[in-house]
Order: sequence, then C-alpha cells, then structure tokens
Amino acid sequence: MKAKLLEALKQIREQPDPRIGICYQLARKCRDENADYWLSKLQGLFRRWPQFSGSADFPVPHPTEPACIAYNSTQNMWDRRTKYGQARWDLLEFCISELEKELSNE
Repeated sequence: MKAKLLEALKQIREQPDPRIGICYQLARKCRDENADYWLSKLQGLFRRWPQFSGSADFPVPHPTEPACIAYNSTQNMWDRRTKYGQARWDLLEFCISELEKELSNE
C-alpha cells in the first residue's frame, strides 16, 4: 500500500489541482479500502515534517493567517511564488522522500 501511496503522491506532483490540498487530491485517486490507510499514513508524515502547522487537517503553515483560514481562502495553494504555496510543495516532497526511504528499508 505504501508503494501505491507513493505513486499517487508523485502523480499529484506532476499536476496538482491548484484549489485543493494533498489529502483531497489523494481522496480523488483512492476511492477504495485504502483511503483510511492513506490518510492515516499521510497525517503521520505531516507530523514529522519540520514546518508542520500543528494541525493534521491543515498541515501547511501560512505566514500571516491560521492554517485553516489560509486553506479556505487561497485561490492557488500551490503557487511556488508564495511562502504558503512553496511550503505545500515542500510538504509534498517531504512525504515522497520519506515514503521512498521507508520502502527502501523494507
């Protein structure tokens, strides 16, 4: 299941939907019994990310707003030109890197 999660994250990296975060994009890709595992695994990775906001539901910190408000008010949450958008990319790369390490150690 980790390998499928890793593949799904890599697909998000190729073309993320600018309106939604990592979790909702994964939910679109996983409409089966793996959904609970993927979300649980992903939230565990979020908590290990050095920039973690403190909320597993809204893990990407915003420089001036609470994470939940920023998530709901940002038009393009993947905009690399903003600190918030770049942080989301950083989180995605962190999750991919951590899963690759875990899979290589199995």
